[in-house]
Amino acid sequence: MKFLLSIFFITLYLNSFAQDSRIFENNWFLHSLTVNGNTHVPPVNNEIPFVPADFFEDGTVITGMCEAGGSGKIIFNNTSQFNVEYFVFLAGGCYTNEPFNEQFNVMYMGFWDQQQNPYSYNIEENGNERTLTITSASDKVAIFGNTLLSNEDFTINSFSVYPNPSNGAFFIKKAANISLSRIKIFNVTGTTVFVKENFTPETTINVQNLTRGIYFISFENLQKQTVVKKIIIQ
Repeated sequence: MKFLLSIFFITLYLNSFAQDSRIFENNWFLHSLTVNGNTHVPPVNNEIPFVPADFFEDGTVITGMCEAGGSGKIIFNNTSQFNVEYFVFLAGGCYTNEPFNEQFNVMYMGFWDQQQNPYSYNIEENGNERTLTITSASDKVAIFGNTLLSNEDFTINSFSVYPNPSNGAFFIKKAANISLSRIKIFNVTGTTVFVKENFTPETTINVQNLTRGIYFISFENLQKQTVVKKIIIQ
């Protein structure tokens, strides 16, 4: 009887600290982050070429971007759930592609928070590709892959915006191999002030109703990758 009880408690103990070992076998790269029902794709540029996340068997997690890299400790509850014990990010931030790099950086740091416990996680496989989905108790969702989120062909040089500055009428010319899904224009506070979803190789947009100043135009392709240019209305 004592032997059976010992086996039971040992099994219970081991199961309570089990985890899916595949989480340690990959270098993970952030593909998307969903906050308040809105899905955001990491900017891909010189300052944020990718957002890595490395998980270690002792519970250490190393992740972050720009100069705000961070590390923390998680405790696995079982093969599909863990708690964040603590997470610390460096005081630095993002300084280019304003305001998008830093806005995304702040959202991502907010994902790793004890107040979001517990986190569920799931790993799916499709051939050699693996996808790690982490969901917090408040339904924030971070999706990672074992492949880089790349914009090798989708770069700032794929587009021309002219004249710039202008009075609010702009012509946009895109490279022939680029497929766009959406153009957005943001003001300096990050508020979306214009959206367009139908395109030709040369597209005209008219935002003469906007006040004079600096704006940012965001190009999004079918893979949800984005590049950003600054425009001036005068």
